[in-house]
Amino acid sequence: MNHENQAAGKRLRRLTLAAEYAGQSPRTLRRRIAEGTLTGYKLGSGRLVLVDLDEIDQMLRPVPTLAAGA
Repeated sequence: MNHENQAAGKRLRRLTLAAEYAGQSPRTLRRRIAEGTLTGYKLGSGRLVLVDLDEIDQMLRPVPTLAAGA
């Protein structure tokens, strides 16, 4: 199991893969990490940033649909 797989029950992925999963740019996810609305994880002193896909799932909201005939 590598560091991008489950660690402590988290679905951690590289920032670029998490951005693709969310349909966002990596820059947008970095901005969310900086503002504190998304947690970024670093492994050691490297530049690799990991993001928990479960946190991204919580941020995604369904788009409301119009009622039939409205």
